[in-house]
Amino acid sequence: MSSIYDRGRAALVDLSHIGNLKSHSLEVASVCAWVSTLAYALVPDAGARSVEWIPHRELAEALAGGSSPPSAAAWFRERDYPSFTVAVPGGGALGVRIGDTLLLGFRGTTNGDDWRQINFFTGAGVLPLKVPVLGNRYWPWERGQPVAHGGFYGIARMLAAAAAPEIAKWRGMGAERLLLCGHSLGGALALLAGSELEDVDSIYSYGAPKVGSADLIQYLPESHFRYVFAGDPVPATPPLMDFVHGVPAVMLRHGGPSPGVLGKLLKGWSKGGSKGALANLFAAEHDLGLYASTIDAMLAQGK
Repeated sequence: MSSIYDRGRAALVDLSHIGNLKSHSLEVASVCAWVSTLAYALVPDAGARSVEWIPHRELAEALAGGSSPPSAAAWFRERDYPSFTVAVPGGGALGVRIGDTLLLGFRGTTNGDDWRQINFFTGAGVLPLKVPVLGNRYWPWERGQPVAHGGFYGIARMLAAAAAPEIAKWRGMGAERLLLCGHSLGGALALLAGSELEDVDSIYSYGAPKVGSADLIQYLPESHFRYVFAGDPVPATPPLMDFVHGVPAVMLRHGGPSPGVLGKLLKGWSKGGSKGALANLFAAEHDLGLYASTIDAMLAQGK
């Protein structure tokens, strides 16, 4: 049976035949889901990685068993795909050049320090709850101005600044097109980093939380394809009343009925008591492996 890394390597196909990356493509969604998966495995953490935090069951089990490529550069060299990684406290990103396209996958949460860095539920930043933003600058807050989640935005800015020189280098060598992607926190970072980087073709996010107010949407990249699995609770967070998603979701569903909140809690409780119940509530439909396998199945069926 092939490993998750073997399947990821096979999934990263050249997208040169797709003329317009600003339009939705299930093939691009598949490639971006796999880049987002590999970002969890290959991007070094600023803090200690905790496997149990990685919202991808198969990948977490592989990492826990010691199955991990030595480095992003060594792993991608086998396919002749130039790559780079950048990391800051609270986040990281993996860049991979495939043909004329550069894909930048933002890593989601891999340890408790990530949550503390971003202040997920409060968004603590310059203001108690949110950081005002207009274009690429902070502004004194006034009612009606666009606001972004302070923790998300601060990390996204740092990652965009760290990745910009690498992006410029590869663009100078023929990688003229740029895709951003990410799962969970990584999806939020990809969207906000897109406001900092130039000439982003599209953003693909999977199970991403809301990043800001409705007034913020006009400053974000237009081509954002937001995948949400039915039952995933993360896209409904953080619980800030004026935060919204700027684009409708591309919904994914189970082949059969989706288990409800009570069903997920009971199943988790049977495996690990209260801790298992909470973990299963957030892990079941938020698992990136479920997103990727569902998209791959749709692609195989020609949907």
